[in-house]
Amino acid sequence: MKAKINWHYSRSEIAQTIIDLFTSGSTHAITIFAPRRMGKTELLLEDLWPLAKKRGFDVRYASFWMDKSNPKAVFLDAISSKPQDQTAVKARIGVGGTFVEATSSGAPKESAVNIREIKAEFVKLCRGKKKVLLLLDEIQQLAVREQDETFVAALRTLLDTNKGKVYVVFTGSSREGLINMFKKQKAPLFNFSHQLDLPELGSEFVNHMLGAFKQASGKSIKLAPSIRVFSALNRVPARFHDLLRTMLINGRQDIEQALKEYKISNRENQIFLNTWDALKPMDKQLLISIANNEENLFSEAGRQSIADNLGLSAISKSSLQKSIGRLKDAALIESFQRGSYEFSEMAFREYVVNK
Repeated sequence: MKAKINWHYSRSEIAQTIIDLFTSGSTHAITIFAPRRMGKTELLLEDLWPLAKKRGFDVRYASFWMDKSNPKAVFLDAISSKPQDQTAVKARIGVGGTFVEATSSGAPKESAVNIREIKAEFVKLCRGKKKVLLLLDEIQQLAVREQDETFVAALRTLLDTNKGKVYVVFTGSSREGLINMFKKQKAPLFNFSHQLDLPELGSEFVNHMLGAFKQASGKSIKLAPSIRVFSALNRVPARFHDLLRTMLINGRQDIEQALKEYKISNRENQIFLNTWDALKPMDKQLLISIANNEENLFSEAGRQSIADNLGLSAISKSSLQKSIGRLKDAALIESFQRGSYEFSEMAFREYVVNK
């Protein structure tokens, strides 16, 4: 029987560090930051969950990304009295050597959930003999809607009153969102957690993936060009894995040639095209300006430049601010300081630059 191919690149040292920090009493909460598709969810489910379980934790996972309008139900689903099954959670969201991020949980409808019910289930969870580890994926989503403020306040209270029993790992793919959650003085979880930036993967990851590719295909790919290709993909592990999967399907071995084909035909481009086509002309031009590193967009000269490109006589500050708001709501851009904007995902910036 052919051995199962292990596409998962272990980050066990990060998982070990987190668990050691918890068990030593150094902290009760960690926030992991990395842009989307960098493997945060895979780290939680493939590395951290099994280690925590081995160390005696009752592990619970909740994703706030795909169920953005349903956070209370998502959380209730995770903490309910029936223990979560790691294999079932991985199967539900697609983890198994695939670099995915948080997705739908199949939780009950939001309207059916109230804070009292959440508190009751949380109390039951804390009565168990084991320490509890909550894995809360894409936590910044809870800072988006005003109607979630009551839930977040209740969540903080539950976590505050159960330190030593309940530990939590938050993940986030938006620096601005995490600042809104943890760093601003009036933030719902102000100073609640220590942040850990997920390191970028490098040549060891590439070498591991090439080994899995050889095991699957019987073909070898040279390391040096593969590292160049990984860099060209903005060092996003999900994109590199997707490229290798495409090469397997199409019987390719030349990774640099495969990259050229991938950039033309991959499904990510179709997603970006759909996103682009749905944007208003003003939003498109604003993205182009941000992609070209244009500064002082709200200045008279900056607004006039955008207006000229749109064939308009002028653009007001309020119109530009509304466009910024739409792009932020769509999670396409972020702002770390007033008047300065960045793309949330480098792959989409690359798409816009090449338009």
